[in-house]
Amino acid sequence: MTFTHLQSIAENYNISNNIDSRFQVLSRQFERISRELCAFKEMTEHSLKSLKSWTKSLQKKTKRLDSSLANMTRALRENNHLNLRQIQKQRTVLSDLSHKIQKQQSHIGSLESLKNQVQHGMQDLQASLKRHQNQIMKLESQMQGLSNIISTSKKEGLDLNSIRRQQGVVLRHVQPKP
Repeated sequence: MTFTHLQSIAENYNISNNIDSRFQVLSRQFERISRELCAFKEMTEHSLKSLKSWTKSLQKKTKRLDSSLANMTRALRENNHLNLRQIQKQRTVLSDLSHKIQKQQSHIGSLESLKNQVQHGMQDLQASLKRHQNQIMKLESQMQGLSNIISTSKKEGLDLNSIRRQQGVVLRHVQPKP
C-alpha cells in the first residue's frame, strides 16, 4: 500500500513536473508569439501609415488628373465646335466660289459668243470698207474726169449742153455697181 501510494505520489510528481515543464514551454512560446505579434503589429501599422500616405498622394494626383482630363475634354469639345464652324464656313465659301465660277464661266461663254459676233462684224465691216474705198476711188476718178472735161470745155468754149452730154457719157462708163 505504501508502494502504491509512493507510486501515486511519483506519478503526481511526474505529472506536476510535466505540467511545469509544459507550462514553461507554453510561456516561452507565448512570449515569442507576443514578440512576433508586436513586431507584426508595428510592421502593419508602419505599412498602414505608408499606405495611407500613398493613398492620399494618389488621391491628390487623381484629382489633378481628373481636373486636367476635364479641362482637356472641354478644350477638345471647344476645338471640335470651332473646327465644325470653320468647316461649315469653308463649305459655304466653297459653295459661293463654285457658284461664282459657274456664273463667270457662263459670262465667259457669252463673251466668247460676242467676240465671235464682233469678229464677223469686223470682217464684214472691213469688206464693206474695201467696197466703199473702191467706190470712192471710182467717184474720185469720175470727178477728175469731169473736172478735166469742164476745164477742157471752158478752154474750148463749149456750151453747157455739150458739157452735159460729155458728162453723161463719162458717168455711164464709170458708174459704180451696187
